[in-house]
Amino acid sequence: MEHNSNRLLKITGLVGALAVVLGAFAAHGLKQHLNDNQIDTFKTGSLYHYVHALAMFVIAIDNKESPLLQRSFYLS
Repeated sequence: MEHNSNRLLKITGLVGALAVVLGAFAAHGLKQHLNDNQIDTFKTGSLYHYVHALAMFVIAIDNKESPLLQRSFYLS
């Protein structure tokens, strides 16, 4: 059980780090290349990425070896 939970937490950490990188890229690297509507769309996608990373974290912490939770984790 611990082994699987650690793996899920590592995956969650990577997904969360990617959310931070993409959010920073949107805030600092795209302003010169996209219009305001496109920036807003990218920011919305970045927000959804953060929310999914948080959901993955909750599932990883409360891992009860449930097949449904496992599928939910990987589909997030």
